[in-house]
Amino acid sequence: MFDLDVNYLKGKKILDCPAGASSFTAELSKYGYNVVATNIFYDNDPDILKKKCKVELSKVMQALSKVEDMYIWKYFRAPAQLKECRMTTYLKFIKHYRREKGNRYIKSELTKFPFTDNEFSLILSSHFLFLYDDRLSYDFHKDSIQEML
Repeated sequence: MFDLDVNYLKGKKILDCPAGASSFTAELSKYGYNVVATNIFYDNDPDILKKKCKVELSKVMQALSKVEDMYIWKYFRAPAQLKECRMTTYLKFIKHYRREKGNRYIKSELTKFPFTDNEFSLILSSHFLFLYDDRLSYDFHKDSIQEML
């Protein structure tokens, strides 16, 4: 998603926020990268999160079925492939979260991190602020970006 060169990431401390159920931290940790994920729900039990992931994926696939013809099927060739990829991702996340909760997975709100200023060399945030632009206030967006900076 970010088109990052893994060599660029070496030696950097990376924060993924809000990371959600992504496998980014699990994947990079596997190769020795110093990466931390933060999200508001990282105080939950892994089994509860796994159930939530399953329910959310079902909702996404149901919503997608209504607009499938509007989707550009280049990266994913079909809905089944998309579903399989998302399921694989959240299962990798759950497995790693189970081991690293409290170490690499830290609960926090996007507008107020429990980290010191300049603790991270790189902060990544994918599509969260764009996805909820109509449901989260301007101040939330501004405060979130300021906190990341």
